[in-house]
Amino acid sequence: MQGTRCVPCRLPLCAFIAVTMAVSPVIRISFLQVGLKGANRVRTKFWAGAVLTLCLSLITTVAIADEPPAAGYVPAKLLERDRITYPREAQLRGREGLIYYSFAIGPDGSTSDISFPYLTGSSDMHKAVKKWISRAKYQAATLDGSPITTRSFGSVSFVLNGKTRGASRRFVSSWRKFTDAMRNRDLAEAREQLDELATNRDSSLYEELYLHQGWVTFLTAQQDYDAAYPHLKVIERFYDSDGTAQDEVVPIAFFYGPFLEKYQYEAQKLMLGDARQSLQVLQELGPEEPNTTIVREHFNALVERASGRPTRIDMTLDANFHSGDSVSWNTWLLAQSFAVQNVEGAIDVVVADCDGGQLSADVRNLQSEIHLPQAWSDCRLHVRGATGTSFSLWQAPTKITAVGSDTAVAASSGE
Repeated sequence: MQGTRCVPCRLPLCAFIAVTMAVSPVIRISFLQVGLKGANRVRTKFWAGAVLTLCLSLITTVAIADEPPAAGYVPAKLLERDRITYPREAQLRGREGLIYYSFAIGPDGSTSDISFPYLTGSSDMHKAVKKWISRAKYQAATLDGSPITTRSFGSVSFVLNGKTRGASRRFVSSWRKFTDAMRNRDLAEAREQLDELATNRDSSLYEELYLHQGWVTFLTAQQDYDAAYPHLKVIERFYDSDGTAQDEVVPIAFFYGPFLEKYQYEAQKLMLGDARQSLQVLQELGPEEPNTTIVREHFNALVERASGRPTRIDMTLDANFHSGDSVSWNTWLLAQSFAVQNVEGAIDVVVADCDGGQLSADVRNLQSEIHLPQAWSDCRLHVRGATGTSFSLWQAPTKITAVGSDTAVAASSGE
């Protein structure tokens, strides 16, 4: 494991609930700042899995910003672990793989609760990694002298001959069609080709890299920077790989960490529509993760306070969202009625893109309330304007449904 500084302890998730309960009838929240710079450009603070567990052990109290980790913590130490081997069947068939794993280290030093947040390759590779982890022995982490359960995260890459094989003819053909579609701004055709590329279950890591790069290109063209972010992180890890079937320690599961910080930012800004989407992802990636339970409980406490009341999001279009003179921002709408007010600067575009239709607001008359047809659903509001422009997004009173551990998040218009 790497690192000893617990960045998330600056703002334990329990602090969200404490602050939330103190908000005024018109819901508006101001949280301690933790350097989160925007939902469209989330910067991940990588922290060691064991230290993350220390943060979780402190969630019963509200910590002060920049509070140092509690004294007396000693991280888990690896005592014994076999060398992982490349499965013979995978070698013979020329299969490669990249696997991100997560597992618990118990008070007795044994490993359990092995999960794979992201994986490619064949089933025998997955079994090999699981067997390799289960046989490892650790000296348990301790807190004030007592053994505690911690969690470790890492990755394994299976690469043939220290170098990934090239792309197949089928892959190259689909990739060329994808690049042609992007050049012609035909996003529907581009998406079709990406789906075709993703159907290849016997991809080399070289092809896997290009597939993720394709998603980054496609999602960036749609200005969906949040969705593009995890794909960028996979590309980053690809270049960090040493090309062997040895484990490479990473401080937290690739997809889970970014969405956890994304939720923190969205809850801070009261972007409840976006927060519920992030919670859904966290529940899919890590249903048994302690942080998933914390986020779900916080979200339910938040919506209980906000449900049936007008909500306000205060936003500034700055370079943290997108570079250049013209800046874009978007959010999921909870209500069928909204208004963009208190504008300081210049807003060029306000568009509600829904399942059912699209509505462009008159930017010369943004103070007026905008009503969307009741038949429209899953509406995402896009705002574009000059860098530095600030505004408030008001949404009408809305009934928001709480989230269960195995239920989808839903919102409906209130009476």
